[in-house]
Amino acid sequence: NEIISAEIKRQFHVVLPGGATATNLPVVFLFHGKGGDILGILNSTKMKQLAESEQFVLITPRSARDEKGKRLFDIDWSLQSLNNDMDNVDLVLFDDLLKCVGEVASIDKERVYVTGMSGGGLMSTSLGANRSKTIAAAAPFSGGYLGSWPKSQHKVPFLVGWGGKKDISNKQSFDQMAKDLLVMLKDNGHEHAACNHGQAHKWPKGATAL
Repeated sequence: NEIISAEIKRQFHVVLPGGATATNLPVVFLFHGKGGDILGILNSTKMKQLAESEQFVLITPRSARDEKGKRLFDIDWSLQSLNNDMDNVDLVLFDDLLKCVGEVASIDKERVYVTGMSGGGLMSTSLGANRSKTIAAAAPFSGGYLGSWPKSQHKVPFLVGWGGKKDISNKQSFDQMAKDLLVMLKDNGHEHAACNHGQAHKWPKGATAL
């Protein structure tokens, strides 16, 4: 599917299980990592199959690209400009996709969840922090948070997953980023659980079933 969001043509994949008769479906957003794409994250997580068996709407966006297909952001997702979040094209995309899908499917807006891997983990954390009024829970894998944590009245539960000391990509220690994120969550009063799966920088086996 395609949508114009923040004046950028964006692509996304959506799973709507149960057809027109399904009602009050929860929603899961799934974000790919740097250099990845929709098909890659769907294949590595098997999340599409889970959406169909467990009956939830799955929305998998593609990071912003120019007319030649080049990424607009080095780490795929826009993780800056959070102090004025309507300037952040990916926060706006999340808003637009949720509204768009809500117009064609019966969704439960109290059960909107976000997850992702690597850069997608960073993006899902960003949404949990900056869309806390909308997000029911966030599960970033090999992610973290860039910048200072926003002061929010809404406390989003987090499942923070990472692959131990060998969780390194693009010369970045996601082991340290995960630990820093856990400190931020504790300091800001968010319920959270930590899962060091020890499988380095990849979507861990068994994670999707959780």
